[in-house]
Amino acid sequence: CRFHPHSRRFLMAQICVVKAEGLADSDLGVMGDHSDPYVRLHAGALDESSPVLEDTLSPKWQWCVNLPRSASHSSGVDVELQVYDHDNFSADDLIGHTSLHLDPTSTLHRWFDLDPTGRVYVEVRPEEAEDDDTGEQQESTHPPPP
Repeated sequence: CRFHPHSRRFLMAQICVVKAEGLADSDLGVMGDHSDPYVRLHAGALDESSPVLEDTLSPKWQWCVNLPRSASHSSGVDVELQVYDHDNFSADDLIGHTSLHLDPTSTLHRWFDLDPTGRVYVEVRPEEAEDDDTGEQQESTHPPPP
């Protein structure tokens, strides 16, 4: 990051949904298809969706979202993760969900159980950024995980 003379440094959090396993199969097609999972992440006003991975019960998304500064409080942030099966001709099916209370100032690498079945691997990384005198947030340029 380049720093403006009137900038203030602050921490934000990058949340990465790396992978899942043990997901229920919501596609009961005669062709032997499996679910086409994706993740919806809710944190405050943030509502983001990962890419859909086709025909897998063990997806590897490697998908990261930067929490906005307003959601990255030092007291923690509540995050809701929902894993859905994408369907082309009907409503998407909820496969599993979990609620997390994360500390955006601490690094985390951990599995979380989904309700009713499966689990998801999540990483949280504190990220330095700056807020210049224009009020614009400048994000860190760290690459996503391998």
